[in-house]
Amino acid sequence: MLLEGQTSLEVASALGISAATVNNYRAHFKKQGLSFPNNRGRKPSHPSAEKQIKGEVPQGIRNNEFTYVIDGTNVSFNTRPKTLLISKTRMLVEF
Repeated sequence: MLLEGQTSLEVASALGISAATVNNYRAHFKKQGLSFPNNRGRKPSHPSAEKQIKGEVPQGIRNNEFTYVIDGTNVSFNTRPKTLLISKTRMLVEF
């Protein structure tokens, strides 16, 4: 189930065990060399937020620049940000 990409909570509810037990088994299997798909991440709370952030890159932007379109405003970086958090009141960028 874990190799299929199911979350710990999904596996735990299907098997009738706790999510912590599933996480312990996952850690044990990782020590043995198994790798699991990475399904981490959050879906945007607002459906149009995904379109705005993943919007089209304007023409004329070089390939080594990373551009994000946020509420119609283009924000460009020369290097890829490690973290980009956007809220209504502020924007946090970590490199």
